[in-house]
Amino acid sequence: MTEINGRDPNHIDNPTGHPASATVGTPSSSVPAGGPVPAPGMPREGQTYPETLRTATARWWKPVVAILGAVVVFLIANVGLIFGVGIYLAASNGGDFSMEMLEMSPLMYGVTLLSLVLLLPITWVIVRFIHGQPWGYTFSVLGGLRWTWLWRMIAVLLPVFVIYMIVFMSLTPDTGPRGADWLAYALIGALLMPFQAAAEEVFFRGYVLRGIGAWFAGERAGFAVGLLVSSLLFMTAHFAADPWLNLYYFAFGATLAVAAKLTGGIEVPIAMHVVNNVVSGVIGAYTTDMAKAFDRSVGVGGPFMLVQIVFVALCTAALVWWLRRGDVAVRVARPVMA
Repeated sequence: MTEINGRDPNHIDNPTGHPASATVGTPSSSVPAGGPVPAPGMPREGQTYPETLRTATARWWKPVVAILGAVVVFLIANVGLIFGVGIYLAASNGGDFSMEMLEMSPLMYGVTLLSLVLLLPITWVIVRFIHGQPWGYTFSVLGGLRWTWLWRMIAVLLPVFVIYMIVFMSLTPDTGPRGADWLAYALIGALLMPFQAAAEEVFFRGYVLRGIGAWFAGERAGFAVGLLVSSLLFMTAHFAADPWLNLYYFAFGATLAVAAKLTGGIEVPIAMHVVNNVVSGVIGAYTTDMAKAFDRSVGVGGPFMLVQIVFVALCTAALVWWLRRGDVAVRVARPVMA
């Protein structure tokens, strides 16, 4: 029998496979009555990507504990990395240390990016040991990362973003002349930003969106609240004081959450985030003073950020159309049965 988007075309009942009411908790409806029972931690046939943590092992407290635990572990690891850098710098300076040594530099830039990459193993532990789900469902409804689509999207986005970013940076407020260490910043960004951007997507869209979505039996309610919470956390994690920057970060997160829902995975979010960060990081290193590029105080942003928001939304919409035109799976097709 032919399947469309991973579903039996003759399946005409509730597409979510569970009641439409939006109730918080762990209802017995997590297993369809009279149907095959998925193995513990496995999603059910017909579920959309944001629903895939609503399994037989789902509990309301798991996302709360997991998100708070991830924040604590990340902060401890981040402080540990910075402490290690301080020891190294002090030793290199004959034992003398000052806080100025920890100001933005190529070394601190690299450490900052590496600390964000830690979101990958943190999320793996959460999904595997708190939720008991195979790691692959973090990436898509097929239980794995769809590499072919990911590479194709990155190849298409790169030249588009390069042209756009050159034009955009030429029209935005000047952040100072190019720094002396611009090449080091560019190389570090090109090397580490793909992992940093992917790690952020794995945590915010790959876990938070699904973890919060698991609270609700209704597909729409779960997605709406999951989008709101994941986007707000993503915005907050950037520690921006400027309202325009916060609007951009929220819109960026919300746009990619919609893409994950519509394409059944986070390949579009990863491609968008990786290309955006790498291109802006490398071009920014060449055109601006990177020591000032991370200033997120009030007044740094402005209405010009609306251009960035619209551009990201248009590029994301084009990728979503491309994948759906290619009949990409958007629902779980064949779960593992108990």
